[in-house]
Amino acid sequence: MRKAVRRRRLFLVFLFLTAAITAVACCVGLIFFFLTPGGYSQEEKNTRYGITEGQESNTQDRWATEFNAFDRLSPARKNFRLNQAYGLALPTYPVLQHISLLQPYSVSVPSDQHSKTWYPSAMPLMPLPLMHENYPLKQQLTALFDRRFLSQVQDRYTPHVFFFDPQHGEFVNINGYSTVSAASVIKLPVLFDAMLLLENNIIHQEQPLLYATQHQASGSGGLQYSPPGQTLALGKVLQDMIRFSDNTCTNIAIEYQGGMSRLNDTWQAMGLNTTAVRSPLPDLKGTNTISAFESSQLLYNMVNTQQFSEPVKAYGLDILKQTRNRSLLAGVLPKSVEVAHKTGNIGTVLGDAGVFFLPDGRYYILSMFVERPFNDQLPPQVFRDVSRLVYRHVKQQVSRPDNTADWSPNSIQ
Repeated sequence: MRKAVRRRRLFLVFLFLTAAITAVACCVGLIFFFLTPGGYSQEEKNTRYGITEGQESNTQDRWATEFNAFDRLSPARKNFRLNQAYGLALPTYPVLQHISLLQPYSVSVPSDQHSKTWYPSAMPLMPLPLMHENYPLKQQLTALFDRRFLSQVQDRYTPHVFFFDPQHGEFVNINGYSTVSAASVIKLPVLFDAMLLLENNIIHQEQPLLYATQHQASGSGGLQYSPPGQTLALGKVLQDMIRFSDNTCTNIAIEYQGGMSRLNDTWQAMGLNTTAVRSPLPDLKGTNTISAFESSQLLYNMVNTQQFSEPVKAYGLDILKQTRNRSLLAGVLPKSVEVAHKTGNIGTVLGDAGVFFLPDGRYYILSMFVERPFNDQLPPQVFRDVSRLVYRHVKQQVSRPDNTADWSPNSIQ
């Protein structure tokens, strides 16, 4: 009889302890749920389990939906999801307090997890000191386009060109202010933003970044063939983003620099009205945009020492000089001309934008895009013809000395 009573008491104690442990676990779970910003929205659930609205079969659209859903999460929520997937945590985004082109601002943490946790207020870029347009050179370029494209159906090709020579303040504009699909040239403003963060010690080249599944992208670059879950140094990510035009590295950089929304807001505040990143790379539909003028303005601000210290400027330009694709503007020039540039290539658009450094110390900026029939092979040769023409024009010009008070063409021996 006593043994039976003892067994009942032990059983009741066991039930009590089990209930207490369960209650504590539930309380901890509820506390964690309310402290962590929000639960999963329906869109995030669809993304998490591979379901998209209407069960779309287009894999790039599904991947873009997943990337955008992840992009809207707060850093804390991103850490939680990445930790669930890989047992790793992405470093919380640095809070930008002051950058050369970013004014100081106050940081507010909104209650809505889809709102920005920080919002930089940016100053405009330095304008290009444009003095006069070179109409003879413009006529030569226009004649070149007519000669090359008139043999085809001309309205199938739309050239966008902006040339700027800071030595004389002259420029040429052919559809340079109009918006065009950026292709991989969108990586140029992404690099520019990273240089600003490096300039002010907000990030550093050795900073480890997590390569996660949502970053994986087809097209150019070799990182896509490596398994997600590893960490890469920021410097390696930026270098491969430009050198090999690696789309996966670009998506990692965009994510770490605050996401597409933050980059677009920053570029808009800088005065870049056509530059925008709307889709993760490879963006075969061409939704990411830029203009020949704005890519030239970015390059001018990158070269100008007032924007960056010499180490950061040299770092950024050195990355651009390592661009492997030299089949457009760069490949036809003498080896003595150093070219810091970024190319872009999708089916309907071809682009190249760069700074061309001459042996005598001068430089000029040339940005060019051509809208074309899908994968048409005529524009690459036109790029090379334009590059030759512009180079010969600049080379034939007389370099002005620093002291121009008594300068005249006859003073040059």
